[in-house]
Amino acid sequence: MRKVNKVTIYHVVIKPAASRFFIHYIIRLGFLDGFAGFLVAKTQAYGVLTRYVKLWLLSREMK
Repeated sequence: MRKVNKVTIYHVVIKPAASRFFIHYIIRLGFLDGFAGFLVAKTQAYGVLTRYVKLWLLSREMK
């Protein structure tokens, strides 16, 4: 995993949608599974979002 020095708006808005949701829903053909595939892709994107929000909160506390 890469080291992130500063959490930007890219990490919170674009990365969850672009990296996880798009990969799981489009590239891995999650849309063929219907609603279940949508939920898996959404859950993966939410996991990335929470990771970067927690990192942002930790960096705020350290300052």
